[in-house]
Amino acid sequence: MIKTAEYARLGHPDRVCDIISDSLLDEFLRQDPNSRVAIEVFGCHGIITVGGEVTSKAYVDVSKIVKDVYKEIGYKDEVGVQVNIVSQSPEISDLADEGAGDSGIVTGYACNETPEMLPLEVAIAKRIANKMDCSGQNMLLPDGKVQVSVEDGVVKNVVVSYQAEKNRHEFVSEIIEEVLNSKDLNIRHFDHDAKLIQFEQGGFDADTGLTGRKNALWYGPSVPIGGGAFAGKDPSKVDRSGAYWARKLAIEYLDELQNVSEVLTEMTFAIGKDKPISIKVNGEKKETVNTYEFIGRLDLKKPIYKKTSYKGHFGTDEFTWDKLDS
Repeated sequence: MIKTAEYARLGHPDRVCDIISDSLLDEFLRQDPNSRVAIEVFGCHGIITVGGEVTSKAYVDVSKIVKDVYKEIGYKDEVGVQVNIVSQSPEISDLADEGAGDSGIVTGYACNETPEMLPLEVAIAKRIANKMDCSGQNMLLPDGKVQVSVEDGVVKNVVVSYQAEKNRHEFVSEIIEEVLNSKDLNIRHFDHDAKLIQFEQGGFDADTGLTGRKNALWYGPSVPIGGGAFAGKDPSKVDRSGAYWARKLAIEYLDELQNVSEVLTEMTFAIGKDKPISIKVNGEKKETVNTYEFIGRLDLKKPIYKKTSYKGHFGTDEFTWDKLDS
C-alpha cells in the first residue's frame, strides 16, 4: 500500500500562524506560568490578525512579537497587526480549575519504522523540509512544502515546492538525495520521481494562513488525529497536553510491548473532569493518571512551545513527551 505524507516549511502561511501563536503563548507563560491562553492567528495579504482568550498577570506586546517572529522566519515585508484578545470565560475558567480545561478527543502514536518513531513517509518529508529551512537560508525564501510517497520501504515519489527568486533545483535535489541516503532510515531503495516546483510569490502575499490548520503534518494522514489544534493553547487545554501525554504513552507501550511495531493511543476528556473518561491503547481499555499529574510530569508550564512549532511536536527527541524516561 502506498502511503503519502506532507510537511510544510517554516514559512508556509499556516506554520507561520502556528509559530506566532506559540511565541505569544511562551511570553505569557514566561511572565506567568499559570496563564490561561487560547490564541489563534490569521494571516492574509499584509495583515496578521491575532484573536483569542487570555487570562494572565503578564503584559505582552503582541504586535511587536508578531512582527519580530515574522521577520525571524525570513520574511522582509512589513505587515500590519490587528489584535482582539479578551479574558477567558469565567465559566470555562472555573471548570478548568477542577480538571480538563476543555472536552476533547486526542490520539498518540509511535512506531518502530524510524528513529523518530514516526511513519517513514513523515520522517522523510520532515527531514527534507527541515534541511531546506536550515541549509537554504541564503538560497531559498521561506515558503514551501514537501510531499513523499512510500510503499513497503521504497520511496515512490517526492514532490517539493519551494519559494526562491530563481531556480534552485540543483540545491534542493542535493538535499533530497542526502535525506534519502540517510543510514538510519530503513529505505530499501529509491523508485522515486522527484518533482520540483519553484515559485517566487509566497507567504501571505500568495495565500492565507491560520493557526491549527496543519495538524495532520505531525503523524501524517495514515494516523487518526483528534482534531483539536495545538498551537497557542496553554497546557490546561487537553487538545495539546492530552495529545502530548498520549504520545508519551504510545512511546512507552511501544518499548514495553516487544511484539508490536506500532501503538495508537486514544483518549477522551470531559471539561472539568480530573481524569480522561476513556483511554485505549491499540483498542484495549487502559487507565492513566489525572490531568494535572501528567501536566506536571511533562513539565508543560514552561515557555517551550515556540520550539514545538518550529521543530514539530513529535519526532525530535527534545521534549519530555517525545522520549522514554531514563
